[in-house]
This record gives sequence, structure tokens and C-alpha cells, in this order.
Amino acid sequence: MRNPSEGQPEAARIAAPRLQAVFLVGFMGAGKTSVGNALSQRLGCPFEDLDDRIQHSEGKSIEQIFRESGETQFREMETKALRELLDEMGSSVRVVALGGGTFVPASNLSLIEAAGVHSIFLDAPVEELFRRCQQEQKTRPLRQTVEQFRQLRRQAPRDPEYAYQLGRAYMQLSAWCIGEITRVAPDSARVHQMLAENRVTQGRTGEAVRAYLKAAAADPRLPGIHLALAQIYVQEGKPDEARSEIERELAIVPENAMALAFKRKLEGARP
Repeated sequence: MRNPSEGQPEAARIAAPRLQAVFLVGFMGAGKTSVGNALSQRLGCPFEDLDDRIQHSEGKSIEQIFRESGETQFREMETKALRELLDEMGSSVRVVALGGGTFVPASNLSLIEAAGVHSIFLDAPVEELFRRCQQEQKTRPLRQTVEQFRQLRRQAPRDPEYAYQLGRAYMQLSAWCIGEITRVAPDSARVHQMLAENRVTQGRTGEAVRAYLKAAAADPRLPGIHLALAQIYVQEGKPDEARSEIERELAIVPENAMALAFKRKLEGARP
């Protein structure tokens, strides 16, 4: 039987990466479940949401656990579920969506680091994260008003190890990670939108604009794209382009409160 690697250059055989498990981390609403489902289909491997595992084990919803036992006990359940998941996985390939606060305890970070899996940190502007959570059917125990949501997201443990590990996870949104996400569905508007949002948080606005434009071309009715472009154009001193994008956003969702407020702000700034 012919070896599949025969005929390939030696460098190509050596450089071929071994597929590993992928852990998606990020604040609530970052898109971990959406990207996780799509990525697992593309890679042909199982997808698991850590919150689902906890709910199945406890026989209660996350909302019930928070209400009846409090956040501290929930975090203990979360660490236990994470340990069990890592023990079961071994060297198998799997895509896992972690809870929004799984990265907070240093013990969890150590477990993930020791497992040697790829950690991809997904992020977006706080207003977009809150909007997504509002559109979901499920209850988020820690989501309240947009201001409380913003404060919660800004809270960071003072443990330097947490900051270090979170930084490592964010930086691991590298060429490999971006390539894997993009290959999920090259023409997906949602994937382009998510990449654009990550570029915004990294301050790479030029790349963000290009990704947002690709998202808009792939799905002209996807909300949030034109509002994000308008915000970038205002920062770049392009008010006319910003007004055009706001009109496009309002044509998709006429009652979008943030877009309406942004439009009023732009009108007030007219010379």
C-alpha cells in the first residue's frame, strides 16, 4: 500500500501540523457556540459546550444553578466539568466552547495550558455582545442592563497569571487559528463579521473594514455590519461615509436604537 506522504517534499511532511482540540473562549455573546458548531463540522469532529455538560450533570439550567447555588458553587461545578472533559478527550480532536467566565480561575487556565490545546479568544465591542445576548432565547444570569454588562466585562481578576494566560489565548488567534476559522465557510458573512470584530479590538481598522465589507457582500441583510463601519468611518474623519452606512443599517433594522442615536449624533455634527 502506498504511503500518502510519498512524493511530497520532506519539508512539507515535517511542517504538516497535527490537528489538536480547539477551545473557544470569550465573553458571553462572543459567538463561541456559533463558531464552534461551524468549525466542528468543517473539521469533522465533535463539538461540545461546557455549559451543556454542566446542565446535564446537575439536571438544572445554568440560570437555576446561579439562582439556587450562587456563582461560587457554579464555578466549582465548571472546574469539575472541565477536568472531566480533558480526561475524556485524551489526544482526540474536539471543538469546545467554554463559558464566558471559565478563564477567570487560574486553576482552569493551568488545566487548559497543560492540555496543550489551541485556545482561541473571540471578542467584539461591548454593545455588539450585549445586542447578541438580547436576541438569544436563553437567559443569561449575569446579563442585566448594558451598563452593568459593560462593567462586568471590564472587571478582571488582579491575578497576574490570569492576565498572562488571557493574553496568550488572545495572541493565539494567529495565522493557524484564523485559517481554521476562515476555512469553516469562506463565504460566510458571520465568519467575516467575527474576524472584523477581532480586528477592531486589535486596532487593525483597515483589515476590519475589508472584513466587514466582505460580510456585507455575503449577506446584505446581516445587522450590525453597517453600524460598525459607520463607527470606524467617524473615527477616520469620514462623516459622509458614516452617514451612508447608518442609512444602510436602518434599512435593515429601522428600530435599531444604537443606529438611531448614532444618526442623531452625526446630524448634530453637521456644519
